[in-house]
Amino acid sequence: MEVITRVFKSGNSQAIRIPKECKLNTDTAKIIVKGSYLIIQPIEKNIRKGWNEAFKQMRKNNDDTLLINDVFEEDIDV
Repeated sequence: MEVITRVFKSGNSQAIRIPKECKLNTDTAKIIVKGSYLIIQPIEKNIRKGWNEAFKQMRKNNDDTLLINDVFEEDIDV
């Protein structure tokens, strides 16, 4: 899809109007600059999406052992 849109000034910044047929379902986006192209990539609000399933798979594969012991000697009553 190719859409022509308007570029305008917004405060001290430059902005573009995104037409409704190109609507982003987020309020945050990343702009990637590739030569003379600007690529607008939506950023998902749930940054931990998929973690629950990944942790379940790690447990199933016995790949969920602690890498660093989080108990210090002074925390243990001897």
